[in-house]
Amino acid sequence: MELKIYDNFLSREEFLNLKSSIVFNTNFPFFLHDGITQPNDSKGKYDWFATHVIYDGGLPVSPLENFYNEIGSIFFPNFDNMRSILRIKINFYPHTNNVIEHKSHIDYDFSHTAAIFSLNTCDGYTKIGNNNIVDSIENRIVFFDGSKYHNSTTTSNALGRFNISFNYH
Repeated sequence: MELKIYDNFLSREEFLNLKSSIVFNTNFPFFLHDGITQPNDSKGKYDWFATHVIYDGGLPVSPLENFYNEIGSIFFPNFDNMRSILRIKINFYPHTNNVIEHKSHIDYDFSHTAAIFSLNTCDGYTKIGNNNIVDSIENRIVFFDGSKYHNSTTTSNALGRFNISFNYH
């Protein structure tokens, strides 16, 4: 699968409603993780992030009632040839003094589509392979093969970096 990037993926109204329901919403639950790519792989004080898993293991798992359906109604009609969901999660990466690039990883060891949707603009990015850097620009989505190595980063010019990560067939 080739790398595809789309700006202004959602309508402005749809995007702003989604962003306000998640980004720095004191009622939105995030769960802290020690380590980025594997549980407990922390190597320093910046090797942590927070997530809100929406769908995993074949089931909606978000503690927010109907959140999976809300996310699905926004995104799924725009995903070409989607047959089944593997996982959906929202990521929060903290502010650091300098942008820190996390360890490279794969999401699953079989070919599938990964999509990362940026909820805010910052100097963080997603690096896919060795050379493809996709800047975090709000309302931008990137599609790529999630079995290929990629990595996330923190941000140094915003309070945090927020995105929604999708994995599907």
